Amino acid sequence: MKLPKIHFRNVIFLLAVVFLICMGLIWKFNFLAFQKPAENSSPQFLTYVDRGFKDEDRAALEQKISDLENQLAADQELAKDISQWLILGNLKYQLGNLAEAVEIYQTKILANYPADGAALENLAQAEFEMGNYAAAELHWRAAVSVNPWEVTYIKLVDLIQNKFPERQAEIQGILEEAIANIGQTAGLVKRLGMWYEANENYERALSHYEVAKQLAPDDETINDLIAQVKQKMANK
Repeated sequence: MKLPKIHFRNVIFLLAVVFLICMGLIWKFNFLAFQKPAENSSPQFLTYVDRGFKDEDRAALEQKISDLENQLAADQELAKDISQWLILGNLKYQLGNLAEAVEIYQTKILANYPADGAALENLAQAEFEMGNYAAAELHWRAAVSVNPWEVTYIKLVDLIQNKFPERQAEIQGILEEAIANIGQTAGLVKRLGMWYEANENYERALSHYEVAKQLAPDDETINDLIAQVKQKMANK
């Protein structure tokens, strides 16, 4: 039986079609891979912020950083002093080199002294400005567990309030913990009163504002808060 004759021209045509189809599939795959971000890629945070220094002020600060870096590199005993690394980290932060400051706090201080309150506080502040809010929260919480400073508690409350609005209920516990650890201060009691007011518990808000007023009788903002919550109670 005689087989049908296949023309060479038809073979070339079929091969060309297959080649074009393969090239199209390869292009589509590469295009989609390029367009779709990697699922495990890390979020991008700021590494530097412009502090708005004048040229001469920036140059002076950079010189201080360079001098201290050289001293730490040349003097092994000085390099063992974590307070000097804290100064260097703070200078980097002051200049706006957030990522470099974070690296110093983490590798030169906290790697060996994980309970250093100042390094934890400053690390969290730098991370906050980088936009790494989860890390900032973690390290502010670590900082208050070591040194329960009022300003750190307030920063933690502000972070939850402004960056994690779905977690507002946690603010009450943070402020009550702060008061238990530090004692009643006008700032903490006032902020707890503001939390109660935001949650429409006006009676508790008023009682906290009145205590805050006793603690800080010259704070006129508390008078405004008292008047405001009394008005809400009247309209309720």
